[in-house]
Amino acid sequence: ILLGIVALLSGIIKPIMRRAGRRNQETNARMNRWLLQSIHGIKEIKVMRKEKYFEHNFDEEGRVHVDTLRINNVLKMVPKYCIEAAAMSALFFIIGSLVLSGSDLESLVSTLSMIAMAAIRLLPSVNNISSAISDSAFKEPMLDRLLENLDLADKNKKNEKKEVVKAKLPNPFQDKICLDNITYQYPKGDHKVLNKAVLEVRKGMFVGIVGPSGAGKTTAVDILLGLLEPQEGKVLVDNVNIEDDRSDWFKQISYIPQTIFMLDDTIRANVAFGFKEEKIDEEKVWRALEEASLKDFVETLPEGLDTGIGERGMRLSGGQRQRIGIARALYRDPEILFFDEATSALDNETEKAIMESINKLHGKKTMIIVAHRLTTIEHCDMVLQVDNGSITRER
Repeated sequence: ILLGIVALLSGIIKPIMRRAGRRNQETNARMNRWLLQSIHGIKEIKVMRKEKYFEHNFDEEGRVHVDTLRINNVLKMVPKYCIEAAAMSALFFIIGSLVLSGSDLESLVSTLSMIAMAAIRLLPSVNNISSAISDSAFKEPMLDRLLENLDLADKNKKNEKKEVVKAKLPNPFQDKICLDNITYQYPKGDHKVLNKAVLEVRKGMFVGIVGPSGAGKTTAVDILLGLLEPQEGKVLVDNVNIEDDRSDWFKQISYIPQTIFMLDDTIRANVAFGFKEEKIDEEKVWRALEEASLKDFVETLPEGLDTGIGERGMRLSGGQRQRIGIARALYRDPEILFFDEATSALDNETEKAIMESINKLHGKKTMIIVAHRLTTIEHCDMVLQVDNGSITRER
């Protein structure tokens, strides 16, 4: 009987487990890919407000992953309890048959001993249940904390919905962007990175920001982007605080970092970053590539926009990756472009070619560029020096 049950269960369960194992392996890899991509591209994701895109893709894979784990956990337990139940049922059936057939009770002692042994056999199962209850109790505080965080998240969402916009940011902005007496100190930091810093950028200007490493150049840009909230002061756009209408501010800006975050996908998907395939405007993709001086290169590729660039853009050169980053920023047609040392990792010749592409945008967009090299800022309308917590005009 037991051998028959084992054979039957194996025939039913093994194929299911095999399929579940395969799906688990595939979805786990895809989950890790989306997780790593979201970590590497966190700034661009935040600035472009594409969190939902990455959450959706991760959740889709996560649901399948959880389903496979559930199948695995349930089916691992089924055979054990089925076999135990079948064994006990078989013993009781034998004993009942003997009693009904008129067998002497004294002759059943050995059979009852067998039943006692079977009961002892059930003790490990009881221990497993007890262990599970203990494990649940041990982890209950963690569950309580999780529920607290979920409640807090729900309250924050409700507060965001209730929040009244104090002033509407002009879109597009008309006059200037200002840092108004900004003070910022990193948590647990021992000094103020910026101290009553002031900055003013007029619309259409090309502004360079320079300074020694660690002086606060990137911090100033992150505050302008709205990614960091200063302890004092505010960021004003046409005299309106970006905190009053942060979502509209994000619609007007794009960000090009030093290391461009690349999806392991096509050129089209990388330029139209965070847009679903059916919503991608191919004409806008080509226009962005042309403005980034990459259109001619893409047209020479056999698969064109459908060309896969590999993990982290390994099939492209450093200069081509930077141009993809510029095209991505331009696809959204922003009012302001932020370049955070976008050419510092390139050789001089490649940097010169990239700067030619950037300089073509001079006058069309308001641009703020953080740079180390003088060649990067030679065409800037204004150069600002960040040092000792302050921002001063160099030229």
